[in-house]
Amino acid sequence: MRGVLVNLKQLQYFIAVVEEKQITAAAKKLNIAQPPLSYQLKQLEEELETKLFTRTAHGIVLTDAGMMLEKYARKILDLTTVAEEKVKKTTKGELGKISLGTVSSSAAALPIGKLKEFNVAKLKNKVPRRGYGRNKQGLRNTDRCK
Repeated sequence: MRGVLVNLKQLQYFIAVVEEKQITAAAKKLNIAQPPLSYQLKQLEEELETKLFTRTAHGIVLTDAGMMLEKYARKILDLTTVAEEKVKKTTKGELGKISLGTVSSSAAALPIGKLKEFNVAKLKNKVPRRGYGRNKQGLRNTDRCK
């Protein structure tokens, strides 16, 4: 197998054909003409060096290789969507990490309530707290999530 150059567009086109069970219907769904879709599918088959489906009078039927590709194509496309969403949320400040450093003498002045409120509203994640020294109960603070 030579270096495979499968791209996301080809996987999206492949999944559209799988879902529509017809190339013409898939082209309509994708808002593209049928010849470019057929060309991309042919390129995909050539790159993978296998037939992905057989064409019948009633549409397409996936080969074993096509069924295998469908499984992974869906995972790849889903993971791509998740990655895009996470990057956008990180950019907007809805995901990420905030590091806050203090000295023990100023810890009482921290707006803990506001930090917890921010955490719940924005990050929906646990805020790791790292304490050094002793807390109000005289116990040694250690790394913990609260």
